[in-house]
Amino acid sequence: ENNRHSAKVYDKISNYSQSQNIGDIKNIYNVDLSECNCILVSASGVSVSSSGLGAGIVWRCADCHHSYNPLVIKAENRRRCPVCGSEKIIETPTSSLVHWLNVLQTHKPDLMVFENVVGLLSKKHKDNFNLIVEEIKSYGYNVYHSIMNASNYGIPLNCERVVMVCILSSKDNGRFRFPKPTRNTPPINNYLDDCSHKFNRTNATVAIDEKIWEYILPAI
Repeated sequence: ENNRHSAKVYDKISNYSQSQNIGDIKNIYNVDLSECNCILVSASGVSVSSSGLGAGIVWRCADCHHSYNPLVIKAENRRRCPVCGSEKIIETPTSSLVHWLNVLQTHKPDLMVFENVVGLLSKKHKDNFNLIVEEIKSYGYNVYHSIMNASNYGIPLNCERVVMVCILSSKDNGRFRFPKPTRNTPPINNYLDDCSHKFNRTNATVAIDEKIWEYILPAI
């Protein structure tokens, strides 16, 4: 988490300390992940979603302003501008997932599960998705992917995502299958608590846990 207020909130509601949060995704190169055998990956989908800006997976040099696709450049050369060699690179939100490819290449975890918006499979961005899949395969992984909707798996939310499961070939027994839809989704009311008492004798419209209020207020 790269937002300091969000990091403090996460610290309050979880069992993890802020020292375990690496912050900027680029710091992943300095983290020892040798003991991690399963990694869950996501990235903002705003750059490839149908409601986003459609910038895609593009990096731009802050010095010479050259724009390039990091997926078509060798992993070891990506973080330098191919024109001027500068390391001052501006990335689109979705392209942060490229850094995880280096984790696969370097640390070889047994398993990586990745999710993002279905826009990544759209006609405009499908070529980049294919490049990601082929690169992961080149690192010795079997890759499985599918479009899954949360509403088909017991969650009262109509939310489609592309899910990719990458299993190290030497550890893959070939029996992985995506779960079949359950289509037995309970109503949203089953997940909501009655919070009406929090609004008694007030004109408040939002109830916020007191433990995190001091961190949320500055952001507001």
